[in-house]
Amino acid sequence: MSIPESNNAGKEKVVVRRPLGATTLSCSPLGFGGYRISRSVDVHRDAMRRFLSLGGNLIDTSANYGLGDSELLCGEVLRETDRESVVIVTKAGYIQGQNKITAAQQGYPDLVKFAPDVWHCIHPAFLRDQFDLSCARLGVKRIDVFLLHNPEYFLKDAANRAADTASARAEFYRRITGAFEFLEEMVAAGKLAWYGVSSNTFGSADGPEHVSLKTCLECARQTGANHHFRVVQLPLNLLETGPATLRAEAGKTALEFARDEGLAVLTNRPLNAIVEGRLIRLADQEDRPSSPEAAAGALGRLAQHEASFTSQFDFPLLGGGLGASGWLAPLVEDMPSLEEFRTAVTHAFTPAANTWLLNADRTLNSDARYAAWRKEFGARLDATLMVLQNHTASGLHARAKAMRGALERAGLPPSPHTLSQLALAVLLNLPGVSCVLNGMRTPAYVDDSFGALDIELSDAPSLLQKLGSDPIFNSPSGV
Repeated sequence: MSIPESNNAGKEKVVVRRPLGATTLSCSPLGFGGYRISRSVDVHRDAMRRFLSLGGNLIDTSANYGLGDSELLCGEVLRETDRESVVIVTKAGYIQGQNKITAAQQGYPDLVKFAPDVWHCIHPAFLRDQFDLSCARLGVKRIDVFLLHNPEYFLKDAANRAADTASARAEFYRRITGAFEFLEEMVAAGKLAWYGVSSNTFGSADGPEHVSLKTCLECARQTGANHHFRVVQLPLNLLETGPATLRAEAGKTALEFARDEGLAVLTNRPLNAIVEGRLIRLADQEDRPSSPEAAAGALGRLAQHEASFTSQFDFPLLGGGLGASGWLAPLVEDMPSLEEFRTAVTHAFTPAANTWLLNADRTLNSDARYAAWRKEFGARLDATLMVLQNHTASGLHARAKAMRGALERAGLPPSPHTLSQLALAVLLNLPGVSCVLNGMRTPAYVDDSFGALDIELSDAPSLLQKLGSDPIFNSPSGV
């Protein structure tokens, strides 16, 4: 394998495009993931523009991302560039938020009410409406690739209801076939070029929620010999390796099967592994002096000060008695990234704390003891948040260092590249991967990700196999 010594992240270069499976399209090896982008955030728009300026040309979005806001942002940026040079991938299937009211009013058949806040549907009546809405938001008359978005919710729901597995699978693939027949109609009408399925269980071990690539292909063949099922999307990263290592498709891995059948593979979650129910971020983090004792000590001092509040005043603590210390304590346990920590503090804790303080001020402002307590509370809270942030950063740094060690034990030489670049490079160099989708929400993140294109790994499949037996990657809960 070859890893250049220089880091050329963001350097202007010619990006060599790859065939998108057996479609007539070609794509950049790195794709722009639109999961958490919004028109209200200018830097997201700047990131997409930067991606396109560096030679990226595949943008992945969904009707469900931001309840349509992601598609709207994509449409805005598309109007600034050559539409024909960009491959737009969008998806449909989820029904959430306000869309549940619309779905109930429309009476779509085959609704899967998986959870109160998550409904799902791939019936042609629903897909037709979603397809038209996506075209309008994107500002296009023709979509390049349209994917069924995680249809396995039907199988998850059946498993939760302890339904017969064989009967559930038969009904599932009947619904897949019906959806494919509708999408072939869209192709015939000139509104769609290609279609496929995005599933989190492609390449997983055969279980009640497993979606089979082979069977999906058989469903497509039922619509005609010249079907347009040519694209699949699945999660793949250094910890979730199933699509590249498990022979779950007629004795082949999902990547091998897809490559042999001319199916393009878009991979998602390259830097956000979900293992044992935990999100593990595959990226470097600066080291900050901290320790579990420091975090526990800061929380303990804050809790002690809050205890003095309950002994002096007849007013409930924040969170119905939980207090700031009780609210913040879980953040010490397992934050996947510093960004997630800051988001939890900014968007959840701070509004709740401010509301509580406002009510306490109104109720207790005539008590001289309260003014002294509140002043010290503010100082202790600020100090606690700083300690917890440093503790989170320190733990993430240790985890990233351990992962680098595992990569080197698997045969990757020490490298000046960032951990995120190395994690992306392994996927970019896997045979059968058409495009690696990454949620690059800032121009700097785009630049860092493009640095992975400089890294050539001749034995990426072997490296991924070796990682699976490493103590760190084999038992990520210990990282």
